[in-house]
Amino acid sequence: MDKNSFLSIVAPLVQAENQKRGNPLYSSVVIAQSILETGWGSSSLMMKAKAIFGIKAGVFWKGKVYNAKTKECYDGKNYTNIVDCFRAYDSFEDSIKDYFDLICNSKRYSGAINSSSPVACISAIKGGGYATSPTYIQNIMEIINSNNLEQYDHVETVENKVENSKTNEESTYTVKPGDTLSGIAKKYGTTYQELAKINGIENPNLIYPGQVLKINCSEVNTSVQLETQTGLFNTYTVKPGDTLSGIALKFNKNWKTIYLHNKQVIGNNPNLIKPGQVLKI
Repeated sequence: MDKNSFLSIVAPLVQAENQKRGNPLYSSVVIAQSILETGWGSSSLMMKAKAIFGIKAGVFWKGKVYNAKTKECYDGKNYTNIVDCFRAYDSFEDSIKDYFDLICNSKRYSGAINSSSPVACISAIKGGGYATSPTYIQNIMEIINSNNLEQYDHVETVENKVENSKTNEESTYTVKPGDTLSGIAKKYGTTYQELAKINGIENPNLIYPGQVLKINCSEVNTSVQLETQTGLFNTYTVKPGDTLSGIALKFNKNWKTIYLHNKQVIGNNPNLIKPGQVLKI
């Protein structure tokens, strides 16, 4: 299976499952993990098992399984070859759903939920014990950056809502299953405290599907303008070969935030930045 074929199958399924849950993770990270673990779908054993993530089958797993050779790094330096038992599925959709269940429902991976950037997300996943390879984070980020996988992260909603705020002082958002207030705030470039305040929510952890939230877009725009006016930004001049995610990684920032601050310079496509552009960081 070539790269385009693999992405055409996996990327839409990951995006759909992520969106269904309120986008708690970066789709770019999840897709990159499936690429790394299946070798772009070249593992015939994993593809036959409809398993695009190497999730081990513990004693509580009641589904299908398959056995495969793998390598583990227990001391941070040396790899040990072992044979282990892994989860198998009826479909790629089931594999992706199980992955999201694992990451989103386990306390040890809680740092990955609504994290600030792809590198923060995969760092929390690795830190939670998902993988033993000492280069796992680096490998994932290299796959994301070299294949422009951040295009699969949910930037459309943010763009549209910020643009709409020019004509609508206040917009609304209907809570979906799996949404969190912090996740919704992240989509709109605001804070969960601000959303709780303008919606009269006493407990930010208690929101429910179907609830209509007010989104004060003018307040979000004002905060961005104030930052600009008070000179809180550094600047960076784009160099040949740069990507927005790579620049964000250098400054330990969220690429979406950088994009929103520089949309007038970059344009509507965050994947198209040009050498010589001066970006606010």
